[in-house]
Amino acid sequence: IAGYLVGGMEAWEGSGRPLRRIGQITVAELQALLSEGRNPYTVLDVREASEWRESRIASTLNSPFYRLQARLDEVPSNKPVATLCGGGTRSSIAASILQRNGFEPVNVAGGIDAWKSSGYPTVQAD
Repeated sequence: IAGYLVGGMEAWEGSGRPLRRIGQITVAELQALLSEGRNPYTVLDVREASEWRESRIASTLNSPFYRLQARLDEVPSNKPVATLCGGGTRSSIAASILQRNGFEPVNVAGGIDAWKSSGYPTVQAD
């Protein structure tokens, strides 16, 4: 560990330093938007390509989170980006990378695991 924040995030915010948050949406909210045909998001799946090919939400883009910084020019910037992964960790990292680079991200809570657990449809690669 290189260091830690004495007093946690409350101390950071209380000191007047800048603090940015990334919104979250549920899989139910995303599914409702997709099924109504009014998706305001570019949905970016940041799992490995092999995971994405195996089972994904239709019409998602794929870029593994650790390659995202180098591939930002492939992410449409005309609307907010909803990031998702298996359970939420990788997509949270990806959302912070996007935010740092001027995008408006939201994280899909629970990721594809929550999507599948809810019984929502997935597709596989051809």
